[in-house]
Amino acid sequence: MSQLRLKKQQNNSHATYAVALKNDVLSFIQPMTVTADFQIISNTGISGVVLVQPMSEDAFSYLQKETDLSTLLDGSAPLATEKIDAFKSDAEHAHLWCAAV
Repeated sequence: MSQLRLKKQQNNSHATYAVALKNDVLSFIQPMTVTADFQIISNTGISGVVLVQPMSEDAFSYLQKETDLSTLLDGSAPLATEKIDAFKSDAEHAHLWCAAV
């Protein structure tokens, strides 16, 4: 059985993985860039309120159909800061990812 060697290299803040087989066969696997489904925007100018900005059509649909949040004209939804953890947990359960901005 061939021996495998896994080496991690940094390339423009994305990791490139090189898998080298025993016979010097080299393959590069570039991981895909992952975009968050929601951005949690904390700089709203209103104390105790963040904005949940959907970054995809699926995320917007989730906001409208699965949550009790009202959306603004730009598609974002105001959310009380004490409810962020619950929102993130529910979104992750729906296989959606949140990123803080």
